Amino acid sequence: MQNCWNAGTKSNTGQQKIRDVSFRRHSRNNLYQPASQASSSSIVSTPSRKVKVHETLEEWQNYCLSTPIAALFTAPGSGLMQLTFNTSLPAQSAETSKAPLPLHHGDHNTQLECEKCRAFYNTYIDMTTTQFMYIEQHTKEQSREQLWHDMRRVRITASTAKNVPVRATTAPDKFLSEHLHPTFPGNAATRQGAEGEEHARQYLQDQGHDIDVKGLVVCPSEPWLAVSPDGVMNRDTLLEIKCPVLVKNQSLTEALAAKSSEIKRMPTGECHLSFNGPKGHYMQVQLGMHCTGLRQALLVIWSNTECLQLNVLYDQTFVEGHISRLHSFYFTHMLPKVVDDFDDGRLELCSRYMDVVKSA
Repeated sequence: MQNCWNAGTKSNTGQQKIRDVSFRRHSRNNLYQPASQASSSSIVSTPSRKVKVHETLEEWQNYCLSTPIAALFTAPGSGLMQLTFNTSLPAQSAETSKAPLPLHHGDHNTQLECEKCRAFYNTYIDMTTTQFMYIEQHTKEQSREQLWHDMRRVRITASTAKNVPVRATTAPDKFLSEHLHPTFPGNAATRQGAEGEEHARQYLQDQGHDIDVKGLVVCPSEPWLAVSPDGVMNRDTLLEIKCPVLVKNQSLTEALAAKSSEIKRMPTGECHLSFNGPKGHYMQVQLGMHCTGLRQALLVIWSNTECLQLNVLYDQTFVEGHISRLHSFYFTHMLPKVVDDFDDGRLELCSRYMDVVKSA
């Protein structure tokens, strides 16, 4: 039996012959059309009706007052018509209100020609020096601060740059999904690393060094890039601390001798940081110096029983090459994804982020 919806109960109680039933699958975007063979008695034509759309509550209320039943809307009482007419829309809170963005994307390239992406970038990414100083001062707790998480999510960071696809033919989806919507809650290794960083900083301070703890530092020349340093030592040296997880009874020296180690020991006995290590420590340190404006760094490899310190100088050629690649990836792939997720509500920025935006 095939029912003809809206034809009336009487017309839908009978059965049609099988030859009069249409089994053709139709698109959900198309209105249902009864089979042409169906009898006229089973088809009730529905006149087309224009629906008036009101953009604002005030516009709709004025329309109601212009109708013949206006008195019903304004009559005393708590009926549905009175409640609907006298309703009020909740004011959008300052914490969650978004700056309006253009509806459609344009071309995505390093020139930022897309109007929608440019509007988002100029509002939420490219901020003033005062705003960047506020961000750094109020994210010193780093992973304990939601502002820190949100500021990092919409930017490439020194620690995640290694994961950005190198080849133009590599799909960006995996990196973007993991970066914008991380699901890793931390584990024993990350907790051990956080504790080790505190011990390493204290060790350096006991040696007479001045350590300035930093929050998120946004690169002034590339505000789409940021770093969370483990500190700045003696005002002129970037501090980066690594606390590798050692297997039982393994020494730090033995761990660094592994083929997968970022640290390579030269025949002279000196150690240096590999340019293309699997974890990207060299890139992280170099981008960290670029963001902070420092030209030297101290990489500390820390364990409970050993400590290795490596001096790393700024490598301008290395940095410029990777900045160009990361810049292209950000504006071609990452920024459009950030904008879409933000516009659709899949990526939310905390109230403190929105306060920073409004402080401009």
